[in-house]
Amino acid sequence: MKETFQDIIGAGAAVEHLKNALRTGAVSHAYILYGDKGTGRRLLAGVFAAALQCETRQENPQTVDRCGTCPSCVRWESDAHPDIITVTHAKKSKSDKRTDLSVDDIRRVVSDVPVRPYGSPWKIYILPDADRMTPQAQNALLKTLEEPPAYAVLILLASSLSSFLPTVLSRCVTLKINPLPAGKVEQYLQEKLHQEPGRARILSRFAAGSIGRAVELSESPDFAQLYGETVDLLRNLPHKDSYELAQFAKEYGRDRERMPEVLSLMRSWYRDVLVYRETRQTARLIFAGEVQYIIEAAMRAQEEGLAQVFAAFDTAERQMKYNTNLELILEVLLLDLRKYG
Repeated sequence: MKETFQDIIGAGAAVEHLKNALRTGAVSHAYILYGDKGTGRRLLAGVFAAALQCETRQENPQTVDRCGTCPSCVRWESDAHPDIITVTHAKKSKSDKRTDLSVDDIRRVVSDVPVRPYGSPWKIYILPDADRMTPQAQNALLKTLEEPPAYAVLILLASSLSSFLPTVLSRCVTLKINPLPAGKVEQYLQEKLHQEPGRARILSRFAAGSIGRAVELSESPDFAQLYGETVDLLRNLPHKDSYELAQFAKEYGRDRERMPEVLSLMRSWYRDVLVYRETRQTARLIFAGEVQYIIEAAMRAQEEGLAQVFAAFDTAERQMKYNTNLELILEVLLLDLRKYG
């Protein structure tokens, strides 16, 4: 069964705004739901759209959630609702690799809007990655935003508002979806996905407030491998020779997308070392399953050495923005960590 408002964690202000619109009937014809990837903007758009169309809820406007059993909800459950349309890029050829919406895609929406709903009170369009629309595509949408038919609702999904034209922003209700506290993500992983506490804590820190990202990481064999190899390296870093460090750097320095994850894991490890060194407490450690190694590292570390470690992380992250040789950056960092940490 698909989600309802009760299943949405976080997004408090945005959820309350949309629920209040359902209660009062004050539904806008255009919304922008924006927030980091994985914070639930697409989920919220779908739940709101399904609730708007729910036949049982329409008979009782004070009810904000869909019933899940009326014909409209059944069609939504099976991804077959003709009046809830997720707009995707129409590929013109096999070589067309783009996923963002082109001006032709938006013109297709604009030409479809005047066609009345098939049997619903609303015709709802959900536009993913709307912030990646070109100015030409946004301008093509503008007239529909200015003079929409009474039944039309457009829900634009975005990471931020910065790339939208002022004329588009002025005609939309903007609702921000903030990242969740790490503790909330950790709780979700334990209760809903049955992750063991130590792993849930790690995943929640790397998800940066995004349940979607946390779920993705929990199911990713690539992340599991990266985590295992990085932790193994850190456990035994004092005993690793330069060749082994160079091999690790060679493996993970080739991938600009994975490199930040490696650095984040390492920085979190030394954050734990610092926390234990200062407090002699283990309750706040991120790497809860590695307590023995964290304690050993804390016993070896000196305050001045840890300061050098975090300075080395800062240098590596700064160099990543300008230097294409990630392998060398990572190798130098590992040598510094072995020396100071």
